[in-house]
Order: sequence, then structure tokens, then C-alpha cells
Amino acid sequence: MDKEWFTARELTNIGELRKSEQGINKRARREAWLRRNRLGKQGTAYEYHISSLPPLTRSLLQPTAAEEPAVYTAQAADLTTSLQGYFEGMTQSERKTLLHFLAENGIAGLLERISYKNE
Repeated sequence: MDKEWFTARELTNIGELRKSEQGINKRARREAWLRRNRLGKQGTAYEYHISSLPPLTRSLLQPTAAEEPAVYTAQAADLTTSLQGYFEGMTQSERKTLLHFLAENGIAGLLERISYKNE
């Protein structure tokens, strides 16, 4: 399957995900899943990228993706879209905390914090 973006409706009852669209949307916000506005829809409707979904759900949607790690090169537009998606998925409090941290420490401070956490 080549599909990469899924609506909450498409994700209901797959793997460990909830049975309701509202439950899926709530988890997506809490875990800051990468999302985009659903094309052709009015109001607030999102599609979630497969890379943001829980591992079991990913493996059920794309069995080969679970077996072989994907190799890709991120382009500038992809990075911008990804960062925007993560930022939009944050709560107002998380956004405020991030912006405050960036104002005081800059992007270099953020990258240092991220690399320190991954060690």
C-alpha cells in the first residue's frame, strides 16, 4: 500500500487505536502526530501521516514498512511541513513553552537539548 496519510475515520479499530474518531483525534493531539488539513474538506479535518502512528497500527497498514526501515531524504519543503505539523499539534501551553525556550536559547540550544536527551 502506497498510502501515507489517513483520516481518523480510516484509523478506527486498527491495531491499538480507539473505536471513535474523537478518541483518535485526541490521541493524535496528545502525541503530536504529524498531520495536515484534509484536502477538499471544509472545517477542521485532518489526515495523519503513517510515520506518526503507533508501531502496531503502522505494521497493519503497511506490513512491509514494519519489516524494512524506510530510506528517504528529507527536502526543505518536507521539513517545513513536518515542523509546522508538529507545532500545530501542540497545545497552547506547549507552544508557549517552546517559543520561550527558543527566545532564550535559540535553535542551537534546542538542538543541544535534543542531542543530550538522545544520548
